[in-house]
Amino acid sequence: MHPQKFDVIFFNPPYLPEHPDEPEESKLITTGGKKGHELIERFFSDVSRYLMPYGKIIVLFSTLTGKEKVHEIMENNEIGRASCRERV
Repeated sequence: MHPQKFDVIFFNPPYLPEHPDEPEESKLITTGGKKGHELIERFFSDVSRYLMPYGKIIVLFSTLTGKEKVHEIMENNEIGRASCRERV
């Protein structure tokens, strides 16, 4: 059985770097791994199975993760050209 494919995938993961003082219960909500990008990396390693050929991915991430790091992850997983818009 093949997975269902989508035109657009929105992903709003926990994306902050791990902080030693953060309570365990809030880490599940806010922490994307030790450096903050590990969950995003896992997502991009598998997302192409679920995306239509000309589909779009919209991902929310922190400046603490860094758009350069997210672009690198996308390139490593052969995800197409990225467009980043920053909001403060």
